[in-house]
Amino acid sequence: MTFVDTAFLWSARNKILVIRIFYIFWIFLIVICGVGAYISFANPSDMRPWYNLGVGSGRTALVFFIILLLPGMLKRYGIRHKLLAIILFFRRHLGISMYLFVLCHVSFVALIPRISSGNLFVPLVLFELMGLLAVVTLFFLFITSNDLSVRTLGIWWYRLHKLIYPVIGIIFLHTALQRWSIWSVAIGVIAVLQIGSYVYSKFLLNR
Repeated sequence: MTFVDTAFLWSARNKILVIRIFYIFWIFLIVICGVGAYISFANPSDMRPWYNLGVGSGRTALVFFIILLLPGMLKRYGIRHKLLAIILFFRRHLGISMYLFVLCHVSFVALIPRISSGNLFVPLVLFELMGLLAVVTLFFLFITSNDLSVRTLGIWWYRLHKLIYPVIGIIFLHTALQRWSIWSVAIGVIAVLQIGSYVYSKFLLNR
């Protein structure tokens, strides 16, 4: 039995345990961000460590985002693997984790510095507008990542969560308009592969 097989079986058998670990992780992340926000407001002149945390949180959120996109995208290419099944086991929890990292990113990179400097209402530049649009759009996916929303919204839940795909382009613009980096290239490649996966599954897969 390979490592992937072992990981798949362990994940399937211990799904509740892994979910509880996610809960603990979310509490830890919220506490850290709360403490950081308090310290940043109390001592605005020493925000650099927390700003760096915000930058790292944004990059981590992007990694989570890409991971979340892989199962659906690769399935359209006809690729199936047990690692992708593991992601599907915990897709909702990975998505919630991603959004918490997004909130941490926004708080320490944009919101708290603007409030501390008195520039809260200074107009946003274009890449910031793209970031804000992504945060607002993902918020609706975040608050509906639960069984109650699935039952209540029905078919509209699936339609709402298809907003994840235009968000790919929005996040690409958010990163690329700041500067070209490995992060903008990564999300740009994912955007191209996503488009390609729809073309492939619709026109080429069953030919």
